[in-house]
Amino acid sequence: MDNVFDYLNIRNLRDLKKFKEKYGKMDNERIYHYTNLESLKNMLEFKSIWATNCEYLNDLLEQKTLENEFDKIFDVNDEPISLYAKKILTNDLIKLRKLTYIISFTSDNDSIAMWRNYGNNGIVLEFDTSEMVNIAKQNVINIIGRDNKNIKLSTCNIYGYAIYDDLFLKDLFEFLFKTARNEYKAAPNSKKDKISFEHQLETTLALYNTYFVTKDKNFSFEKEFRMVFTINEEDIGKVEKFKIKNNMYIPYIDIKFIKNGHLPLKSITINPEQKDHMYESGLKHLLLAYNYDIPVYYSKNRIR
Repeated sequence: MDNVFDYLNIRNLRDLKKFKEKYGKMDNERIYHYTNLESLKNMLEFKSIWATNCEYLNDLLEQKTLENEFDKIFDVNDEPISLYAKKILTNDLIKLRKLTYIISFTSDNDSIAMWRNYGNNGIVLEFDTSEMVNIAKQNVINIIGRDNKNIKLSTCNIYGYAIYDDLFLKDLFEFLFKTARNEYKAAPNSKKDKISFEHQLETTLALYNTYFVTKDKNFSFEKEFRMVFTINEEDIGKVEKFKIKNNMYIPYIDIKFIKNGHLPLKSITINPEQKDHMYESGLKHLLLAYNYDIPVYYSKNRIR
């Protein structure tokens, strides 16, 4: 969640320190990704990870949580700040969905629910969090284009733990808008335009940064950590690829994640249903072929 507060720091709001102490802690140093064997082979071969377009994720109400919470708290009236915030949510951010791609990780490497939903007969990959975040921080990322050539692309990137907490959203909205309203009303007319612009900028950045990491609380068991990449509209034709899943085409982009010529991969855990020793043997053979010397574990859970 650090990025939300990085954006808010463009202005010294009075209660920022208290707000950060309450919500701004990253409490896990490891991130994991549930996947299948075919995906792992592709990752090792191309040193990349697929980021799926955010409109095609499992949660059908993805991004709606933030909009619904806003409507609960605010009656949009003719105040410039609340009107502008509503425009961001109902217009600007919706347009960005088609340009935004997400890689989902988790802080839980051995969850029965996650095995069943995302890792059935598959594996869990542990990544070096600091290296992954360092890549996600860059303003220019390396993408494998449709012709399998590397393309350097400017993107707007977000990373952080998913927000499942309605109270967080309520506090964030109040923090952004109620202080802004009071400052706007109290300011002399000569300064109202300046104050309105400052809050519009702050609101745009904070809502963009929060919009794509907000999820319904029913998905909280996923303990998700996200990396979010928004590209320019003119670049879609160069980099957007398609996979088939659930009998439909799913758009994605293929992002390079490289440390010393390899993915920043630390370990692999095998699913709890696996009983064939050749599964582990073949997995280790694959890792050896691509020069990865990392441990392979078995899940501590058991599924009948």
